Amino acid sequence: MTKKSPNSKKDAVYAKDESAYKNDDKKELVRLLSSGSRFYDDGKYPEAISEFDKALAIAPDDPIALSNKAGALIEMSQYEKAVPLLDKALTVDPLMASALYNKAAYLSLMGEINESLSYLERAIKINPDMAKLAKNDKDFLYVRNLPGFSVIVD
Repeated sequence: MTKKSPNSKKDAVYAKDESAYKNDDKKELVRLLSSGSRFYDDGKYPEAISEFDKALAIAPDDPIALSNKAGALIEMSQYEKAVPLLDKALTVDPLMASALYNKAAYLSLMGEINESLSYLERAIKINPDMAKLAKNDKDFLYVRNLPGFSVIVD
């Protein structure tokens, strides 16, 4: 199963460099994001969501926590809860590759092909590793055979 919560190194650096938090809050935020990502990678989505919720209690606008929680909700087919989180993450950080990727995955599942490919292309431009994820991600099953998909991920 392809994972897309990826608390990538770039995202982790973003959290560590966040100067808006007290030092202890910053450490706890990074700990919760890491713990949530481990749960996510193990397919334990409710536990991941719980950790991301704790992170959001410390930093309600943290785009990593917002995007990763949305990714877990998408895995659980709770799309109506995921979309506002993705939108908020992208409002806070419009260049967050994992949020763009998760939005592309959601749009693909909803049959919004052109919009999905647009978000996916933006994500890959920021983080080329997202192309490899997309090639195997079940959420892109409906768009994988389209010429536009190949152009973006190859």
